[in-house]
Amino acid sequence: MQGQMEPITEDEIKTIILRIKKAKSPGEDGITGQHLKYLVYQHEPFLKILEFFFNQLLNNPRHLQDCKKLFRFRALLIPKKTGGFRPVSCESMILAVFSSCLKTRLMQQIKIHDHQFCFKSGGITHALARVESFKAQGKTLTLADCTNAYQAIDQNALIHSLQLNGVNSLFVEYYRTYLDTRSCKYADKITSGCPAGSSTSSMAFAGALTDVITAMEAKGYQLTVFADDIQISHDQNVDKDVVLQELAALLQPLGLELALNKCSSTQDGGEITFLGQTFSQSSTVSLAERMTAKIDKCLKVLDASPITNHQKYLLLRSVVLPKVNYAPLVDFAPKIPQDGFGNQYGLIDQKVFKYASDLFAVKDLSETEQADFFTNSASKGGLEMVVPSLYYDFMQAQQKAVLAGKCGVFKALRKEYLNTLQDHPGVPAIGYAINNFTYLTDNELFDLIKHRFQVLNKELDSESKCLLCGKKMTAQHEIRCNRNAGIRTVRHDYMVNRILTKIDHHRHPRPVDKAHGNLPSSDKLEKPDIEFQYKNATYVLDVTFAVEANICNAFKGKILKYGGTYGDNRVIPLVLRYNGTVYEKSMNMLTTFLPEITDSFLSKHCCLAVARANEEAKLHYTSLITNALHEGTIATKQGQRDRQATGRRAPRAPPGLEGVGARQEGEAQGNAGSDGLGVTVDN
Repeated sequence: MQGQMEPITEDEIKTIILRIKKAKSPGEDGITGQHLKYLVYQHEPFLKILEFFFNQLLNNPRHLQDCKKLFRFRALLIPKKTGGFRPVSCESMILAVFSSCLKTRLMQQIKIHDHQFCFKSGGITHALARVESFKAQGKTLTLADCTNAYQAIDQNALIHSLQLNGVNSLFVEYYRTYLDTRSCKYADKITSGCPAGSSTSSMAFAGALTDVITAMEAKGYQLTVFADDIQISHDQNVDKDVVLQELAALLQPLGLELALNKCSSTQDGGEITFLGQTFSQSSTVSLAERMTAKIDKCLKVLDASPITNHQKYLLLRSVVLPKVNYAPLVDFAPKIPQDGFGNQYGLIDQKVFKYASDLFAVKDLSETEQADFFTNSASKGGLEMVVPSLYYDFMQAQQKAVLAGKCGVFKALRKEYLNTLQDHPGVPAIGYAINNFTYLTDNELFDLIKHRFQVLNKELDSESKCLLCGKKMTAQHEIRCNRNAGIRTVRHDYMVNRILTKIDHHRHPRPVDKAHGNLPSSDKLEKPDIEFQYKNATYVLDVTFAVEANICNAFKGKILKYGGTYGDNRVIPLVLRYNGTVYEKSMNMLTTFLPEITDSFLSKHCCLAVARANEEAKLHYTSLITNALHEGTIATKQGQRDRQATGRRAPRAPPGLEGVGARQEGEAQGNAGSDGLGVTVDN
């Protein structure tokens, strides 16, 4: 195929950069994804420079020789369990972005076999389901191990594979020059293989294996391949050594060799480990037993970790659960009902819910209430945990679709399940905050949990009183107390700062303040929070929190306050409820003028703002109580002396602190320090 490739655009580059994970390792230059994200938001010409540079490389591969430092790799040597090391190439983050742009174009041209799963969404799960299906049919499972596949593959074979696939000649020239130009600390000239850390190289490698997979399946074998891991399913009467010899002959032209001493098979009572799962001809039909043992081990390790409860929860949700919750997607055992959770995976759900309940100190929840809280949608006050028992029927249906060649998207499966669950209007959407990797202290975590269940249950201890104003501590009073204006400012400013960083830099967002010289001309102190540009006109946004009864008036009040200065149609009142939801009229305006500010983004940070405000409030309360107790003790002693001298009564203590002056100073301060609030809080 000749001619220029589709140009790379600014929007494409921006999307790729913003999706870079924080944990992605940088190359030899030390530039991380966070550096690139900063430049995207803070340096407007950056994307335009990258766009020009990338298109020059794309259409003029000879320019690669002029920027050799870009193709310097940082080599990492990862120890293998079986001995030796697995080399991984960490490329420059800028090159990684360029490679991602190329990958989208290469995917449209290169032929990847249907049974090569490394570029499919949910590929590991789909591959395991395929192998489980062959095992259920009584097939022998054989696993081939290539010796250093990525390092050993012949570069000419890679180029030849691209040419046979009819890939654009410019890309072929680019890739040839790329392989010739790359270098690392240990080798100025790399003569074989391709970088295992490069997305384009992984795709070229997968394309080179296409003919091998096709040839093996033409012989009557069924292959399941993930990158360089090759699993062959075959009849029990076919010797595994014959299968491996036939595969080795097909791999030889690519420069690949099998490590026969590391190949394995379920034949003759053996077992294989493919993509982290062990298979044997005599292994248990259901995976539930193995998954139960695995969850026990993981929870034990997690519980012993010296980290916060929030960090334990994040690891539970993102690391531990994925080790077991995929099982119904690949399990071919018949469903065995159990009491409580519906099938043999119910015990895993119970263990996970029990552990999470202990982490969050959520007591006395029934099984139904646990399932609702931990698995419901974040928009309904849940945490969206995917557990194997409650998702069992949906996963089994997905499994059948996958094996029928209809590779559905897991997000659709999750959405289908969440739609079956109960809605809880008005309940704080704390899942957006808790599931985020923003650090939460244990106090902030417990505040969010308490906030959610107080609103849901609409009840509090009738004896609890606010220590600032003396009023009854109804749900949400801590964050609405009229004596707590400083804490409201903390909450408000947190939201303004988060929104300010989220607004697209092309809109030129900036705070309205003296430093930016954009204060309204009015003599009044009131001002909106943020100014931005939309279609060459200046708009302003103002953030406020409101209770449901006042939410409409709060919206109209902002327009009335700033409409005279900026124009009614250029004022966006962002009215937030304390449960993390956005007033519908505010959301409609955001959708029109600031579509990047989504409801989920606001819910997440609204809950975080409430948590931060509660934490500030508790520190403030503690300080006030300690001072009041200290001063009250002194005042009591002084009052006793005054009464003895004059007979007059001592002044009354502040609301909610009556009688504290009669306590001994040391005892009073000790009691205040024991719970941080002077009231009993069941965390």
